[in-house]
Amino acid sequence: MGRDKALLPLKGALFLDRIMAELAEFDEKLLSVGEADRYAGAYPGWRHIPDSRPGCGPLGGLCAVLEACGSDALVVVTCDMPLYRAELGRWLCGRLEEPWDAVVPAAPDGIHPLCAVYRKRSLPALERCLREGERRLQSALKRLRVRYPDAAGRREMLCNINTPEEYRDLLRRAGY
Repeated sequence: MGRDKALLPLKGALFLDRIMAELAEFDEKLLSVGEADRYAGAYPGWRHIPDSRPGCGPLGGLCAVLEACGSDALVVVTCDMPLYRAELGRWLCGRLEEPWDAVVPAAPDGIHPLCAVYRKRSLPALERCLREGERRLQSALKRLRVRYPDAAGRREMLCNINTPEEYRDLLRRAGY
């Protein structure tokens, strides 16, 4: 993208602000910030969690927030999903039952491991991946008991923006 996707605007609000508003109903609020000073002073009420393993990408960020998490499970949403809605988080949480370590939605475009629910107990397996040099989250999921519910009807909420073209398309669909 060439810039911080979390700070892209959509309909008068930044991607990150939109997502955080939707996550407001969940008790524990952790913000993976990568570097400790990123968003310094912004987003009060959210605990800022720097990467404990810099350079390890999303898997490293997931490990850092799971390590900091005090809850049994955590709803995880990447900063580039501006159409995410709380109902999706509730729907995923409703599917987290034993024996599952994680619930990752599956849609026609694939699975979405960065809009999912992870149990804290999945941390050792994810950390083991990093120690062994594996940084791909989809590969790490193979070490967990993951439920993949069909989220085809929630596909719009799973839309993530990775390129300038995708962002322009989103803006066009939003009426810009």
